[in-house]
Amino acid sequence: GMCIEGTNPVTLERVTFVNNYGTTTGGGIGAWTGNVVLNGVTFHGNSASSGGAVGVADPGGNWTLNNVLITGNTASAVGGG
Repeated sequence: GMCIEGTNPVTLERVTFVNNYGTTTGGGIGAWTGNVVLNGVTFHGNSASSGGAVGVADPGGNWTLNNVLITGNTASAVGGG
């Protein structure tokens, strides 16, 4: 669905990630670094080997989630959500 890299802040509002597939990390969002704010975001039916909805490969940065719905996502290794 989306790849986030770098240090610039990212804010998403009222976005829906549905039925996306990532071969490694993050079917909905794959993130390597960054400061991310999610407001009213929905993740449904996304899949990846790890982090079906959201996969964070480098935990640097800060994440803020407000009114986020994570449902029906899957991962073949770890972390469906």
